[in-house]
Amino acid sequence: MRGFVNYFKLRVSDVAYVLSCPKSAVYEWLSNGRPPENHSRVEALSQIADTFKEADVTRADTLLKMNISGRTLLDIVKADEDWRGTVDLLITESRAMEFAYERSGLAKSKAKKTSDWLSEHSIPACRMN
Repeated sequence: MRGFVNYFKLRVSDVAYVLSCPKSAVYEWLSNGRPPENHSRVEALSQIADTFKEADVTRADTLLKMNISGRTLLDIVKADEDWRGTVDLLITESRAMEFAYERSGLAKSKAKKTSDWLSEHSIPACRMN
């Protein structure tokens, strides 16, 4: 069940937010395997990760934090609300984004990657720290 933390690239503070617990409780759970009190939320995140994997979703970590009508999927799980409709919507959105990316031709570009898009390279006298 802890695999979703790595899959979504969640920070301990994100997990603590969803579970409404201190970060120390999350660290304890990750080190000893004893699930926190909000077991249903842990299970929901694990099921969401499985659903995204089955749908072959890329960038699942981004989708988890995508704002939908003023809330993220993390907010929905924290509120113990039904997340299934939101996940279906996010899977559809992910497929649309992938289609748009493929259609743009960027995926097949043979151009050499450069860093000239960075302002420190493209704007004279600009230095990024």
